Amino acid sequence: MIAPRHLNNIDKIKSLSENLNLKTQILNNNEKILENAEVIIINSFGVLQKYYNHAKSVFIGKSIAKRLKNEGGQNPIDAAFLNCKIYHGPFVYNFIEVYQVLAENKISKEIKNFKELANYLADDFTTNKNENREFSQIIDKLGQKTFKNTMEFLNKFINNDFDHVRFVPESLCYTDCSSVDISVNFFDRKLLSPIYINAMSGGSLKSLEVNKKLAKLSKACGFPIATGSISAAIKNEKWKNSFSIVREINRDGLIFANIGITKNFNNVLKAIDILKADAIQIHLNAAQEIIMPEGDRFFSFSKEKIKEITSKIKIPVIVKEVGFGMSKESVSMLYDLGVRNIDISGKGGTNFIKIENHRRETRLESFENHGFSTVESLLDLKNINKKQLNIFASGGIRDAYDIVKALALGAKFVGMSGYFLKLVEENSLEEAIKKAKNLIEDVKNIMAVLNAKSIEELKTKKLIFNQKLLNFINQRKNSH
Repeated sequence: MIAPRHLNNIDKIKSLSENLNLKTQILNNNEKILENAEVIIINSFGVLQKYYNHAKSVFIGKSIAKRLKNEGGQNPIDAAFLNCKIYHGPFVYNFIEVYQVLAENKISKEIKNFKELANYLADDFTTNKNENREFSQIIDKLGQKTFKNTMEFLNKFINNDFDHVRFVPESLCYTDCSSVDISVNFFDRKLLSPIYINAMSGGSLKSLEVNKKLAKLSKACGFPIATGSISAAIKNEKWKNSFSIVREINRDGLIFANIGITKNFNNVLKAIDILKADAIQIHLNAAQEIIMPEGDRFFSFSKEKIKEITSKIKIPVIVKEVGFGMSKESVSMLYDLGVRNIDISGKGGTNFIKIENHRRETRLESFENHGFSTVESLLDLKNINKKQLNIFASGGIRDAYDIVKALALGAKFVGMSGYFLKLVEENSLEEAIKKAKNLIEDVKNIMAVLNAKSIEELKTKKLIFNQKLLNFINQRKNSH
């Protein structure tokens, strides 16, 4: 099976295969494999995981040519997770740490050229079933552990601007941890902390199970919770329960519905109704849309849509980015359109441009760095001075210390997605609740060390920034 990175090469590959008298099939999406096919060329994106399930050996490309020395390598994690023996060339710059972990566990092997690859594959094809089963058992044991450890290892290398913000230390601590109060008024409700579970899931059987767990966690800890975009349930009634389950479990909780700005006003009302929502998130994702082959290209309606929603919807409206941050200019424009709650959702967490790039025939890789980080967005809004404006910070917030930094930089509320998803997926509900409650205590304890008894006091503490952020501050100061 051959999965070309560039689909326009398919006919050329087919011709080469047929010249070798091999029965060749171009496999389009949702087609069945022909019984007599010897070479199968996959003519679609986003389906590799399905075929990894049936593959004993996988060669992952973009790794042989020398010109790729500083940009080569494609993601091998899915193949490893599905028990494949992985081969790759020497140029895997983009995923070098991942391949090191896989090589240490004998899951991957570097090959120098195609002749070497052919020899290894010939050996794999003649491997007896018992040897193959033994190899599979090794990967089964290491798979989950390797996947988890690799992701934790890679997280250390992900550029996150929260690592470039430091507090001036206060060595003489004179504040009891028990005296720290981080309670907030969240849409006329008094809550124990400013932390909320941000939008991530809905519209599938897996999402139903995840949302059940998240709803139970939010109920136990008193966290507000936002679902993922409800568009899937509006398009297809069968997914409605994967969202409404959050309200069924957490009847008195503070719950946010979520829908894209491209949806019409009636769909906004439906989204609110499905969850009996206390607030509605309207997400802005033009940068993601233009990377999607089937994405929207018309945005001229956006201002009028925001104005309509804020004037007609009776519950709080939160306008939310999806990982590219917000500038002072954008926030001021939204404020003038009637928005009073804004989730800046900056770079540092999930990069949807990068995700969608994998589905494109021609990747727009340089655009993956588009936007402001969460820290940059908060710095840009430091002196915005708009009455009744609530800034929600999300995007790449990993732990209690990041939460404290976000609050010190001016956020009123702090949202986390990946943290809570990992919490409920990797732990029992009881353990997840315990860890989530510890998160609140960790925030208080860090604030005590900083001698900040409240969030307002925390905002007065002195901060130190690295040169990159100082350059950002100076450039933006001059542009305001």
